[in-house]
Amino acid sequence: MKSLFSLLVVLLSITFSFPVQAKDYALVFSPWGEPQTLKQDMSRALEFLVSLEPGDQALLIDGYKLRTLGAFKVPDDPRYGSPKALVNYNRANVAALMAFTQSVKTPGGEDAPSVPRAILLPQLLRHLSHHASSGIEVIVLGSALYDDPSEPAFSMTGGHFPGDGHLRVDRGASVFGAKGGDLSNLRVHLLHQDEALLPSSRHLHFVERWWSLYLQAQGGVLASFTSDAASVYARAAANAEPAQRFVPNKTDKLEMIYLAPVEIERSIFERPLSDVMPSANTIRRAERVELGLSWDCVSCDLDLYACPFPGAPALSYRLTQTPQGRYWKDYRASPEATNGKESIQFAVPIDLRALLVAINVYHGVPSVPVNAELRISIDGETYARTFVLDPSEGNRGADVKPRLEAGPGQSVYTIVRTAHELLER
Repeated sequence: MKSLFSLLVVLLSITFSFPVQAKDYALVFSPWGEPQTLKQDMSRALEFLVSLEPGDQALLIDGYKLRTLGAFKVPDDPRYGSPKALVNYNRANVAALMAFTQSVKTPGGEDAPSVPRAILLPQLLRHLSHHASSGIEVIVLGSALYDDPSEPAFSMTGGHFPGDGHLRVDRGASVFGAKGGDLSNLRVHLLHQDEALLPSSRHLHFVERWWSLYLQAQGGVLASFTSDAASVYARAAANAEPAQRFVPNKTDKLEMIYLAPVEIERSIFERPLSDVMPSANTIRRAERVELGLSWDCVSCDLDLYACPFPGAPALSYRLTQTPQGRYWKDYRASPEATNGKESIQFAVPIDLRALLVAINVYHGVPSVPVNAELRISIDGETYARTFVLDPSEGNRGADVKPRLEAGPGQSVYTIVRTAHELLER
């Protein structure tokens, strides 16, 4: 019995003598915004840094210029057990952080991002993954909205976010390209303050969904996405798991999706249909023209195009805004969906005899007919026309441009009609 007790004591001493695994962090700051906001970020960051465990260290990163400001280290030495001693030990790095605070710039000018606390998140994550030898908890104190003035087509401001097709290409095809990327050593905690910039909470949902999928596709984890600083720091210290996970949509379409404007109280898909046909004067000069396309095949993807007059650019997912109008996707019926109904709204009077509307089967399922409904709303009156599209794998919009140039007609993949024709049938 005595020898058994002695063995237990030895085993317990071995068990409790293992050192706590030191952790690596990266605290990421933005040089864009109000000095007072950045000072608040710095104050909370310093509170977190002095609470780290012996052996821990944290890189301090400029998340826009992708440069290291310093590295805050906690020596495994009892002499540095107080916050004052830790700050003194890291005084050069703390001074660099304070100097960074003084260099903050106002966003919105020429060659500057339009959002406060801008971070070039895809580039930042690749930068960190290449320089981190082991797992690292990344705490990003900045906007979740990507906005680089040198790449305006990829801006996430104003209700935009990347479609899931970006996950299937490399970064040569898209700044959001995830194919071939490796972020498996990163766990990201995004502390954003974007609510005032967002057109709706739905936009915030899809922004969170995007960054979660982007990291997931490359082996990383979006562990936190919130505006609560205390929560972010606590979750980073505790290696917390993500609150939710998302499933990507199987598409290769490279699009920046634009959500329906919040001022639209009732979607075109929810309005009652009219049996009062528009007058000849209304046909020639229609006001408040809106188009909406929906379909019944979950595995299919249809696209809506509209060209208001000969020579005008066609509105679609490829071009979401022109002087004549705007294209967006409507997720009201299914907020988790990624192939939402498509809508186009014109901001100018339209001659319905000249307005060309195209429906293209971007991706279909062979032997599965697609039932589609096109809605046209004119000055508050809404009309609907249905189509049955032949089974097809789709052609990813390859023939849309020549078909629009040729005028009304139809191919296996694309239907083109004038809005006037659609109203008459």
